[in-house]
Amino acid sequence: MATTGVPLSIVAVRAGNDIARHLGLPLRDASASVRVTDAALREAGRIARLHAIHATRAS
Repeated sequence: MATTGVPLSIVAVRAGNDIARHLGLPLRDASASVRVTDAALREAGRIARLHAIHATRAS
């Protein structure tokens, strides 16, 4: 991924998110993480709209 130019986002929704914490990303809030990703990609001119899904843990 590092040399492909493809953006990668971290959605930190569980405990143990040291990378997200170090990068100053929202923790345990998927909606906030998606908003940060959306804003960064729009600012970079990479997207016009971000479509995201909501995933839950299997019962």
